[in-house]
Amino acid sequence: MESTKTISTKSDIIEALHSSFEDISTFLESVPNDIFHQRLNDKWSIAENLDHLILSNKSIPSVLKKNKLFFLTFGFSFSGSENFETLKANYHLKLNQDGPPIRNAFLPKNTKEISKEKFQENWQKIGPKYAPRLAEWSEKDLDRFRLPHPLLGKLTFREMLFFTVFHNEHHLRTMRRLRDAL
Repeated sequence: MESTKTISTKSDIIEALHSSFEDISTFLESVPNDIFHQRLNDKWSIAENLDHLILSNKSIPSVLKKNKLFFLTFGFSFSGSENFETLKANYHLKLNQDGPPIRNAFLPKNTKEISKEKFQENWQKIGPKYAPRLAEWSEKDLDRFRLPHPLLGKLTFREMLFFTVFHNEHHLRTMRRLRDAL
């Protein structure tokens, strides 16, 4: 699943997002129910990783529906967007320097109470929302309008979508390692 292809255009982003959702859905089918909620060495369980992905992914398609006047709050980017690899490197640098944000709305909550099937159902509802909502955005608008990110600050929409792709990939790798270790 790791993105080896250069991701830059809106169609590249849509394709990469689609692949990340499909890859995670396929992976979940391979996870036995008895290890889905199990932690290892105080690290998040597969359920907690997935809950974090659901929380962080579901807000983006919703925000894409908003009137562009909403984004005036976050200002405009006049310099465009960082490329995929630069943003990814900057994220890892910031994460290594500062650690993950201690307080953020995307931390998993009460995952033991939710079945694997319910998590899968929730995950599968999100992916199909990206493409039709992105269709309403121009390439120029993706580089102009910004959103806040809990670690990186204000990102253009394109950068937020780049982040979403590599963030999904990161958590898929993490969940695979966890499944294989349990």
